[in-house]
Amino acid sequence: ILNQKVVKVEKQNEDFIVYTEQDKYSCKKLVIATGGKSAEEIIKSFNINYKNFTPSLVALKSDDIKDLNGVKVSSVMVSATNNKGETKKELGEVLFKDNGLSGIVIFNLSSIYARDNCFKGKVEIDLLPNLTNKQLFNKLEKRKDLCVNVDKFFTGFFIPSLANEIFKQAKINTNINSKNLTMQQLEKLVFAIKNLTFNINGCYDNNQIHSGGVLLSELTPSLMSKQIKNLYFIGEVCDVDGVCGGFNLQWAWTSGAIVGESL
Repeated sequence: ILNQKVVKVEKQNEDFIVYTEQDKYSCKKLVIATGGKSAEEIIKSFNINYKNFTPSLVALKSDDIKDLNGVKVSSVMVSATNNKGETKKELGEVLFKDNGLSGIVIFNLSSIYARDNCFKGKVEIDLLPNLTNKQLFNKLEKRKDLCVNVDKFFTGFFIPSLANEIFKQAKINTNINSKNLTMQQLEKLVFAIKNLTFNINGCYDNNQIHSGGVLLSELTPSLMSKQIKNLYFIGEVCDVDGVCGGFNLQWAWTSGAIVGESL
């Protein structure tokens, strides 16, 4: 039955009553397969324990990176740290937005904030993960011999906007000649390249899934509520969320099959 918004669900004796804006329906068994937080009020009405729904697989917001809008970096190691100090790393591609970070790697790492229900923390990017700090230092030391203004020091190495961000985070004055860069300044540049850091202060609205949902401890192996007989939960409404790659779709299909076989 399509195009009917559910406004309330309740249990009356052995029956479930589903109220929509147009009508009401009764059934002996009820499966909640709404996906995400759209079933939150229904979960609350049955007093079932659940974890708060939070956007996940989502782009992250960060201030002061507008100059990098549209820049894409590949084969970088990205480390995300949440407010609790928990860290998760992944190698891949990052796309800078006008006020944030996107790309599959960022989507996957966003779960560390989503599962903590707090989009606060930091993201650090190692732009050259295949080089050790010492190897990178040696390369930069040789580039001093270019004898160019420091704002041209990374020509052929990084695009200008990314180079400017590195200089900014390393706090290097670009109005000097490269031959005058000190060992300490080179070390700061190495650190910035290997640890380009952005503070996270939120997420975008384009999340692919929600983290959170009905706790699996509240459900039987057939995904029926332990409290309320014949009430089932499947898919994203359960507290199950995976990274990109079809894992969330697989959970939807698998949980659907489990419940379908048990009805």
